[in-house]
Amino acid sequence: MMKRRASWAVSFALLMVVAGCSSSGGSAGEGADSTPTPGGTYTLLGTYDPTSLDPIKQSALNGSLGSGGDYMAGLYDMLGYVDPKSGKVVAKTAKSITTTDGLTWTITLNSGITFSDGTPYDAAAVAFNLERERKPGTAQAQTFSTISRIAVVDPLNVRLTLKTPNSLFDRILVSAAPFVASPDAVKAAGAKYGTVGTKIVGAGAFVLDKWTPDSELSFSKNPKYWDAPHPYVEHYVYRIITDEQTRFNAFASGEGDATFSLEHDFGAQAVDAGEKQLTAPKLSTEWMILNETTAPFNDPRVRKAVNMAIDPQQFNSVMYQGKGTIARTFLTKNHPDYDPNARLLGYDKGGAQSLFDEAAATLGGPVRFRLMCAPGVCAKAEAIQSLLAGYRNVQATVDVRPAADNFPAVARGDYEVAIFSQTMPASFEPLVSTYWRSGQARVAQGDHPAVDAAIDQARGALDENQREAAYRTLQEAMVSGSHVWFLPVVPPASSVAVANRVHGARLLVFGISPEEVWVDH
Repeated sequence: MMKRRASWAVSFALLMVVAGCSSSGGSAGEGADSTPTPGGTYTLLGTYDPTSLDPIKQSALNGSLGSGGDYMAGLYDMLGYVDPKSGKVVAKTAKSITTTDGLTWTITLNSGITFSDGTPYDAAAVAFNLERERKPGTAQAQTFSTISRIAVVDPLNVRLTLKTPNSLFDRILVSAAPFVASPDAVKAAGAKYGTVGTKIVGAGAFVLDKWTPDSELSFSKNPKYWDAPHPYVEHYVYRIITDEQTRFNAFASGEGDATFSLEHDFGAQAVDAGEKQLTAPKLSTEWMILNETTAPFNDPRVRKAVNMAIDPQQFNSVMYQGKGTIARTFLTKNHPDYDPNARLLGYDKGGAQSLFDEAAATLGGPVRFRLMCAPGVCAKAEAIQSLLAGYRNVQATVDVRPAADNFPAVARGDYEVAIFSQTMPASFEPLVSTYWRSGQARVAQGDHPAVDAAIDQARGALDENQREAAYRTLQEAMVSGSHVWFLPVVPPASSVAVANRVHGARLLVFGISPEEVWVDH
C-alpha cells in the first residue's frame, strides 16, 4: 500500500481537538469501476473486538456500522439484507423470503451452495441455525420467540409459522439472523463454537485462517464459494484498532484500505487527502436508549427534561462543526415513513430546568445518570455532559464500557442512558421491535402500551397504507412519551474512508461487504 500524506494525520489530530462526527447505517457505492482484477489483500481497519464468531452470540443486530457485520458477512454470507434506501429485503443465499398472509413464511434457498467444509448449505442447515437462534439465552431469543414452528419442506425450502401475523418478518430475519453456520462444525465444537481455537465454518466468500484477539482476523478466499466470480481479493484482513487517532493514522500511512468512525468524519478527511469516501445521508435524528425501569428515567418529567435540554445549535457546532441539520421531527422528509406530526419537544432551557428542579425535589437530590458508551466513541457523551453542566439539579457522568459489554449491560439493565449512535434506517424493523417495544429481554426499558399497539398494527398490516398509518402513530407515541432521548440534530451523512486502490465497495447498513471488493496490486 502506498504512503499517504502525513499532513492528513496532522489535520485529523486538529479535528479531534474540536469535535467528532457520528455515523451509523447507510448505503452508497462508488459507481462504475473498470473490470475487476483478482488477487491481492483488502484490509479493513475497524473498532469491534469480537468475543465470539458464533452467529447466536452476536448481540448487535446486523444493522449498524461497526457491529462486526462486515467480517461476519465475509465468513458466513447472508440469507439477505435490508436495502438501506428502499427498506426492502434483498435476498442473497436465499432466493426468496415470501408470505401470503404474514403468518406463514417460506425461505427458498439458491441451489448448489455448500459450506467451506463441503457440507450442504440447505434447508436443514438453515432450520438448525434458526432453532439455535430461538433458544433461551441467545442474543436473538426474544426476537425469534414469535416463531411457533420451523419445518424443512424439502432441501431448498424452510417454512416458518409465526404465533401472530407479521408482514415485516423478512426484515427481522435478515437483520437479526442472516448468518448460517455449518451444523457439523457447531456440533463438533459444542458450546465453544465460535471461540478462538475452534473450527469456525460458514458459506461466505472467505474462510478464517487466523484470529488474534485484540489484534486482527485474517481470512483467505473460499474456493467453494457459490457466487462466482466473487470474491476478487485473495486475502481479507480485519484489523482491530480501537483508538480513533491511531486507527486514522494507520489508514493515512497506508496500513489499511478502508476505515470508519462513529465519532469523526473520516470520509471527508480521506477526500481532503486525495482518497475516496462512501457516503449515505441520515434519515432521522439520533436517539439514545433510556432505562425506564428505574430512577431517574422512570419519572416522565426527567425523560421530558432531557429531551428539552440540549441546545441544537451548540450541539451541532460541538459535534458536527455545524454540518448537521437542526431536527424538528424524528424522521427527515427523505424517510419512507416521514411523519410531520412527530415533532420533537424542542429546546426549552427554562422548561427543562423547571422539570429537573421538580424531579430533584422528589428524589431528594440532583437527577443523576450515566451516559454509557464504548471506548473511542464517547465524544457525544462528553458533549452532552458539557451542555447539561449549565443546569441545576442534574449530574451526568460518562460511563466508558468495553464495546463487547455495551449490549449485555443494556440487557441486564445496568445503565441509565445507552449511546449507540443509532439513527432509523429506511425500514423500522427490526430496530423498533428490539429497542422500543416493552419488555424486551435485550433492552430493559419500560412499559408503553401505545407504542406496542402501533408496532403490532404495523407488523400485522399487509396493506401498505395501514402500515404507514401505524408507523405514524408509533412515532407520535414515542415522541410524546419521551420514551427515548431524541437528539435535536440530524447528523451529517455516514462516511467511510476508502483508499484509491480499492474498487467495487458498497456501503450497506453494517459496513462494506468484502466479497465485492477488488484492489489494485
